Amino acid sequence: MGLLALLWVAVVLLWTTRGRFRLLLAVVTLGIGLGTLLFLPKDIQQRYGTMVDNEAQAMEDNPEAVGAIGSSQARWALFVHSLEVTVRHPLLGVGPGTSPARTPI
Repeated sequence: MGLLALLWVAVVLLWTTRGRFRLLLAVVTLGIGLGTLLFLPKDIQQRYGTMVDNEAQAMEDNPEAVGAIGSSQARWALFVHSLEVTVRHPLLGVGPGTSPARTPI
């Protein structure tokens, strides 16, 4: 979530600034992003890779990568379920103390 927040801040700054400052901000942001990718340890690069490509990580016989893929798939399933519950109960939700897993379909 921290990466997404940082990305959102960069987008808002690029949207709201004008002229040379916008160009400078874009160049600095791109430089920091690429520099960060170059200096990250291999295991963290693989972990971030599971956010965009599960199959490539599954081909490696790395137990941590397999665990990361399982975690990513579980989070995605929970996100999809939360969207389904939101569609079924758009106005008031499911209520306090009620788990969405126990709501009738």
